Amino acid sequence: MPISLILAIAALLQPANQDAFIAEAREIALHYTQSLPNFVCDQDTDRYVNYHGDKKDGKFNRLDRYTTRLTYNGVTEDYQLVAINGKPVRNKTLESLGGTISKGDFASALKFIFAAASEAKFEWDSEITIRDRQCDVFNYAVDRNHSRLRIVEGGTGEAYQTAYRGMVYIDRETKHTLKLTINSEDIPPGFPIQATSQELDYGFAIIGGESYLLPFDSDVRMLRGHELTRNVSHYGNYRKFAADANITFH
Repeated sequence: MPISLILAIAALLQPANQDAFIAEAREIALHYTQSLPNFVCDQDTDRYVNYHGDKKDGKFNRLDRYTTRLTYNGVTEDYQLVAINGKPVRNKTLESLGGTISKGDFASALKFIFAAASEAKFEWDSEITIRDRQCDVFNYAVDRNHSRLRIVEGGTGEAYQTAYRGMVYIDRETKHTLKLTINSEDIPPGFPIQATSQELDYGFAIIGGESYLLPFDSDVRMLRGHELTRNVSHYGNYRKFAADANITFH
């Protein structure tokens, strides 16, 4: 196919006004949490490790599964560890597990990308269908000077604020973000963690008889030395947060 024809077809697939499209998607993303009810859900996370991850041989070994109860109270997220490998636990924090843990990816990921302070640069990439919804896919990039992404090495507490880039998958009709990726960039060679990535899918869940767009699946990876860790999370069992929900805040 001639290059000129390929470019013409690509132009037809793109939104007519990309700046206006992104501006509307940004408005929806940044007001996302304000539209949500107080809720509780379960987050099941399977943890894996590839001991030769720096060579990208793709062989992951499963380590364990932990279950947290995620509570959103209209302002903040709280993660309470409730089970390890299916066995209930009490009075044990998520941080006490050691290794790579996943939390804080509910609404913060959207802010990393769409907040005005991030000054993300967007470029249309393609279109795709996600769960019967037509989406426009945009590449984006945030430089280190405007980054809000801090990578922390748990053993030493050493931290680095990194640049990042990725993709956002935006519903063409509603302008809701249905999927996003965040990949760290330009981490200094001497830092203990060489790379991080996150993929987050949103889906619709019923809470109190109403449908809301909420976290569905998450895949978080981190390369430290030769080890590539992978946390695969699934969110489910959404319900309203009520006084009798037996939730403990830390």
